[in-house]
Amino acid sequence: DERTIAVPLGDAVVPLRPGDLVDMWATVDPSLVADGGVTTRRVAIGARVTDIGDEAAVLRVEPDQVADVAEAAATATITLVGRG
Repeated sequence: DERTIAVPLGDAVVPLRPGDLVDMWATVDPSLVADGGVTTRRVAIGARVTDIGDEAAVLRVEPDQVADVAEAAATATITLVGRG
């Protein structure tokens, strides 16, 4: 019952291939966060890479993570962290 979603990749990307598991972290511009607010948060845990390109990765995520991942992809710098 998982969903697939594309996320943009930044300049520093760990080597990925289809089947890899990653956590997805989102970092927003600190000027957009109230004083003392969190600028980096984890938005997906154990997402599976289904495809990878030069500028984006396609991840398979749980349905309850889709909104957070979509918002982060549109508004934040994405960091994918390999698991295992």
